[in-house]
Amino acid sequence: MVKYLATRTILIGILSLSANSFANERELISNGDFESGYHGFFANDSANLSILNTGESVHPPLRGNSSLIVDLPPYYEVSYLHDPNWGSGEFYQVISSKALVKNVSDVLADIELCSNVYFQNGTLVSSCDNAKLSPNEIVNFEAVSDIEPNVEVDRVWFRIESKHDVGTVKLLVDEVSMVVTPPTTGNSQPPVNVALPEIPSSFDTLLDSSFEANLNGFTSTSRDSTFEIIKPGLDNNGSLRADLPSYHRIFFSYDFPWNSNTFSDSAKAHIYAKQLSSDYTGYLEMCLFIVFQNGDFSRNCLDSTDSLTVSGELLEVAIDDGTQSPIEVDRIYFSIQNIGNERAQLYLDSAYVGLHTVLANEGPVDSSPAIPPAAPPSDPHDPDENLATDLEWTKNISPSHPRLLFTQDNMNELRDWHSKNPFEPGNILIPGYSGFDPSGNAFKYLLTGESRYADIAIEGMYRAAEEIYSELNLKTCNTCRWYGEETILSFDWLYDYMSAEQRNYIASRLTPTFEKFLDTYWGSALPIFDENNFFWGYFRNAVLWGIAIYGDDEKADMFLQRSLAERWENIGIPHFNIGSPSGIPSEGVNYGPYLLYYKNSVQKTLKMYGRDLHTETNWYRNSAWWLLYSTLPKKTFDNPNSEAAGWTVFPYGDAGGFYSGNAQLNYGLQRFLSYALTEWDGSGLEGYLRNITERNSSASEIPNYIKAFDNGGDVSQLNQLPTDYFIDGELAYAYTKSSWDEDAAVVNLQLTSPNPVGHEHLDSGNWQFWKDGVWASRESPARGYGSLNGQIPGYLEQERVNVNLPIAHNVLLVNGEGPQYQYEPRGSVTDVTSEDDYFYASVDLSDAYSDKVVDNVKRSFLFIKPIESLLILDNVVKRDPDAAMTFIAHFQSHPQISHDSYSAVNRHIETKITTLLPTEGVSTRVVNEEREIRVDGQPFDNAHRLMVESKSSQFLLHAVVAKSVSEKELTFDLVEGNSNYLVKVLAGEDLVAEISIDKDSMNFSKIGINKLGEELVDIPKGIEKMSLDNDSITWNNVYK
Repeated sequence: MVKYLATRTILIGILSLSANSFANERELISNGDFESGYHGFFANDSANLSILNTGESVHPPLRGNSSLIVDLPPYYEVSYLHDPNWGSGEFYQVISSKALVKNVSDVLADIELCSNVYFQNGTLVSSCDNAKLSPNEIVNFEAVSDIEPNVEVDRVWFRIESKHDVGTVKLLVDEVSMVVTPPTTGNSQPPVNVALPEIPSSFDTLLDSSFEANLNGFTSTSRDSTFEIIKPGLDNNGSLRADLPSYHRIFFSYDFPWNSNTFSDSAKAHIYAKQLSSDYTGYLEMCLFIVFQNGDFSRNCLDSTDSLTVSGELLEVAIDDGTQSPIEVDRIYFSIQNIGNERAQLYLDSAYVGLHTVLANEGPVDSSPAIPPAAPPSDPHDPDENLATDLEWTKNISPSHPRLLFTQDNMNELRDWHSKNPFEPGNILIPGYSGFDPSGNAFKYLLTGESRYADIAIEGMYRAAEEIYSELNLKTCNTCRWYGEETILSFDWLYDYMSAEQRNYIASRLTPTFEKFLDTYWGSALPIFDENNFFWGYFRNAVLWGIAIYGDDEKADMFLQRSLAERWENIGIPHFNIGSPSGIPSEGVNYGPYLLYYKNSVQKTLKMYGRDLHTETNWYRNSAWWLLYSTLPKKTFDNPNSEAAGWTVFPYGDAGGFYSGNAQLNYGLQRFLSYALTEWDGSGLEGYLRNITERNSSASEIPNYIKAFDNGGDVSQLNQLPTDYFIDGELAYAYTKSSWDEDAAVVNLQLTSPNPVGHEHLDSGNWQFWKDGVWASRESPARGYGSLNGQIPGYLEQERVNVNLPIAHNVLLVNGEGPQYQYEPRGSVTDVTSEDDYFYASVDLSDAYSDKVVDNVKRSFLFIKPIESLLILDNVVKRDPDAAMTFIAHFQSHPQISHDSYSAVNRHIETKITTLLPTEGVSTRVVNEEREIRVDGQPFDNAHRLMVESKSSQFLLHAVVAKSVSEKELTFDLVEGNSNYLVKVLAGEDLVAEISIDKDSMNFSKIGINKLGEELVDIPKGIEKMSLDNDSITWNNVYK
């Protein structure tokens, strides 16, 4: 920084540059001189920004005719955000941030200037400069840092922050700049010299790339996969360099326009690949998909059978459905995935993707009709076509506004509610910031008629609409999801307040964007996106916008048809009623709730006009029951380093936020819970759900326009319900507990996990154990990819891997591998039994594991309620008899190992695990999974991974018990008989339970609890039916 004191200049400590060249430097801030306003700069609430022009104050501008003037309370900041489009390919090597700042207040100003560079792999580089400015002192701040040049930039955040403790300082700011320098890269590789396969002339070329200049449509599945064009490459020109973490992939996707009349029966692809590391032991899997416009798809995957050689090899894959009738094509998808525990560093070249297309009247070789007799699929995007949805209800749409959630007929009732529940909406005008609340202000205007609220809402609506429109040319629209509902509700509620010009302007931003993203691939109307948050965000927008503009725009019918028929009836209903009826959202704790609350306004509005979506599926009612069973009965200490406890649920999928000691139910779950109380008003379900709201009130997370529907109700006693919950389907999770008491033991069994939809984890067979406010054993929860808080040591501890991989969960590994990424089912539940004193479940996971490693995998669980103990039995037929089987359990403290038992204490709860099978040849190791991030200076999460391994056996049997450290210890003894194993559980010298394991089936077969001397009873096989309605849950003792 450079300080200007009277006539002398003092160099306080300018950061020096390295030998990097600024020949190609680029300025990220275009108006840092503030001569044309301060567009792009923003500040916290209560930090005021304005432009100071010449002659307007005793303080002249610092430079030119204008400067920025800002009032900063303690620890407030003025910021500028450079946020390039996702995948835009921005790489930096150096960043230099500068600002000229004058303290025009009468107190000492402690100021810090920082530039933070966030990368698409989740990492962060920050450089700062700070100084204390006396009154009227001027400082030239400068912060320069070198940056990792091979990682793509996500966003750059410039800020000037006050670091003083009391009072507000007034600053003049000018000559702000952020200059970046792109990297210079180079490489020398032997040229490719390989004969490429000949492509039949009948194939249409969709991709033929030697990567001389650009990526040609290749992208990755996550932030943590990096790729770039390298010159010189394999052929002394350009090549694609890809850095793929374990199980990550890059892909090319080609979308055909709807009704393009492109019919196909086969496709081919090849690519030349070279591994850069001689230590790589995994292999690449190359897949080719054809997705058809009727929702079907064909798929073929091949792999490099041996470790991909450093010298390189040509990979080929083809789909040939020539014996079948050609089907109209929607999309072709070509991917390359790293299968293995190490990072793959690849050079790729000579990529080709081709599609064999035929005319609609061409038939296959057997002369059967090329198009089925029912004719080719009609275009579901043509609003003139009947999409099998009845829009008769639209005649009930109010001709006036408001018409979303309520009409003028409801206003007196709502105003009465407001008189008893006054609220003040936020007034922040920057989308995404706390206090940004256009719909809250629009709602307040309807209740009070005060124009100041309407004006705030309109300004926020304008900005949100611009944010949405700015993503029109991207592949996904996050702002459509984030601000779509806010903007549409505000538009409807302020329809009469706005001028026609204002309404038309907002519509010009929303209509083309909402329409376009009904057709983009990620989140499109394909069954693979049946629980994707983009899919349902676009659905919500289309329904609400269709109703909002009904009667004004002929596109309204199109939006309603394409949302309710194309997405709800054709994809949502089959999935919710048949595919995965459990009500558990597949995308995990962080993203799953979007599926729950995105449709709240849609469902209430449609019901008001005569279409009740809850009569078409029970999925959302089941979600409410699931939330009741997944929510833990007592405040939980999520972080062993924090004394703060919070209400929480079992983590699954992407689950950030389980580290602060206050992992309350997030705002998505809170919104859905508030909605569920009103939707099932007067039912038994409502009374049970009020247990959650009574003990975990986060009213600030719930929009007032949802709370206004809640008329209150009585709390029902939870001990009237069974202690077990399970619904079978693609996602099959079970919840069981010893009782509904606060100090109960609660177990979550993630028997089968969902197909790839986004934010899911590879955790089929995972188990978690909670006891009396602490985690006895819990997975390592976090966002599944990219960020430092989402990475832990891998299986071999040679590198850090993302927590969406099996190693972060309490699953079974075979030869270091767990459940795999795949679109086919990831296993099937074979047995479930709910009894008063035990819960039993068994799952066949053979399809979830690689057939290169195993022939058969079965995992069985037996939770014994009176003694709060869990038995876990693994039965594996291995391809390699010497392959290691690894039992994983996570603790929040370092476990102590004593022969065949392992124990860890977390606060007042001791968790003990005993290996009962095999009886010898077992090895153990403990891996510290501590993350790099800190919370209040303490480790993010004290996760310690216990790994119990055996190569000699195909069976593993473990007993897990969690108890207060003051309780009598349980011991588990194994007695081998001719046809069975008998597990004896003792409390001191008292026998409290016996469990028999049949040797032929190698599964739990009989049980006796507190029945000394009595004959053991059979454990039923098959899946017991659980019935549920709006009032209760019942296990029927009926098996299938």
